[in-house]
Amino acid sequence: MQSRNTTHSAGKSTADCSCKCLSVLRVARCSSTQEPLRMRGLIKAQKILTRLGAEPDVLDPFPEKPPRMHWRTYRRLYRTYAIARDGSIQGVMGRRPS
Repeated sequence: MQSRNTTHSAGKSTADCSCKCLSVLRVARCSSTQEPLRMRGLIKAQKILTRLGAEPDVLDPFPEKPPRMHWRTYRRLYRTYAIARDGSIQGVMGRRPS
């Protein structure tokens, strides 16, 4: 196990530093950062569909607003969904999102 007084890239001791270095804390990177960008968009779009009570299929039309949901929230989810879906589709087709 590493001691708590190791040095990080800035040359300061971790005991004297307020930053939390990932290597010292032994925190694994989030699994979503290890996925290709097109998969992140697809997963995000599927989560939004699931939140709205629909099947997580991005080829189906976007579901209608659930009762008791604010229109502002519904529109925000739709915009986020459209960006994520379009980015993932362009990633699969080999194009970069603009």
